Amino acid sequence: MVDGKTGHEILGIVENMSYIHCPDCNGKIHTFEGKGGEKLSAALRSPLLVQIPMHTPGHLAPAPEVYPKDSPAGLKYRELADRVLTAT
Repeated sequence: MVDGKTGHEILGIVENMSYIHCPDCNGKIHTFEGKGGEKLSAALRSPLLVQIPMHTPGHLAPAPEVYPKDSPAGLKYRELADRVLTAT
């Protein structure tokens, strides 16, 4: 899909802060109403690439804005990168 205003191709939707990973039940706690990425994806007729959880990088990260690659958010960013690379 190409954005009508900018002319850029939209590869898909990224839903940031989609949920909180529950360490006790290993499930997802949706922080907002949920399904925002799915709704936008349907409205724009563009794939939902990834739903990234709310997560703090923690003290083990090389920099405050970098997530460890095996953290819940780090794994989702890797998933996003893989999907973008295969879409281009």
